[in-house]
Amino acid sequence: MARCLHSLTPFADHEWKNSFFIQCLTPILEAMIVVKPPEYAHIIALDHAVRDFNIPPLLDGHNSDGLNTRFLVMQRALVTTSRDIGSIFHWSTYYLDH
Repeated sequence: MARCLHSLTPFADHEWKNSFFIQCLTPILEAMIVVKPPEYAHIIALDHAVRDFNIPPLLDGHNSDGLNTRFLVMQRALVTTSRDIGSIFHWSTYYLDH
């Protein structure tokens, strides 16, 4: 069973990262480099996008279902770190500009 999960998770992880980068991180990076700082409502919308972005159950560290192979632990850490980086980037940029 673990072997099957191990073979499936790279695709779930890459698909999640790709979707997260396109739908969340790219808009945050775009908001960071604009000449005129975005409105606060836009920052809040970016924050919601990051926080509400769906995490597949297998990659959700809060819902491990007892599956804690080294591979899954690393993939879950990458998911959590990606979300944290997105949050830090957009909030720090907003507060530096105001």
